[in-house]
Amino acid sequence: MADPRTSPRAGRVISPYHPRPDAETVRRGTIVERLQKTLGSEEMLRLFPSWLALVLEEGMWRSFCNTGTYEPYEWTEFDAFVKAKQPRGLGFKGGEKQLREECRFYAEQGDEDAVKALAALDGMLPAQGKHGGKRAKDGQVGNTNLTGSTRTYSLARLKRDRPDLAALVIAGKMSAHAAAIEAGFRGRTVQHAGSVEGFLRAALRHLTPAQRAELRERL
Repeated sequence: MADPRTSPRAGRVISPYHPRPDAETVRRGTIVERLQKTLGSEEMLRLFPSWLALVLEEGMWRSFCNTGTYEPYEWTEFDAFVKAKQPRGLGFKGGEKQLREECRFYAEQGDEDAVKALAALDGMLPAQGKHGGKRAKDGQVGNTNLTGSTRTYSLARLKRDRPDLAALVIAGKMSAHAAAIEAGFRGRTVQHAGSVEGFLRAALRHLTPAQRAELRERL
């Protein structure tokens, strides 16, 4: 009698059959698939932080299988796993950065699993990324933990003192940084080339005549 997994059905493309792996690999595949399912449904999206936290806690993304065909998947870079199309990965084109933003949204709503997932993501950063702000070899940008903490702090303060601006941040209409500047919690910063011309253009563009006069006196 033919194996039901390999018996052809009309209108279906049969995936290659693989030998059944060990029970632990199948378990990891089952949980990864549950995470994938929540990401593919607006109604279930709110559940994804809990599954993501579990996948990260046990490192399930590194080695799992498709529970339908038993095809094995192995990853060494988390960002590649996040970007890969399902069922091999999560199908987030924006990669780990986009995944962090989704988690951060729920964390700011008080979701403990999202907070746990963010902590796990921060724990995966290389040491130089956490403290030095340098770009790691795999393309991750360092200092992500600091950025996330700053944004969370700013939003918490906005909710307390400027709920109108906090609502705009949560709705995605304004960044937490811009809202903090608008509320007067944070000063505006200016980026420019580290040259005389760069400083001059920045001064002409951002300083008032009185401030430029004060700058001349101080120089």
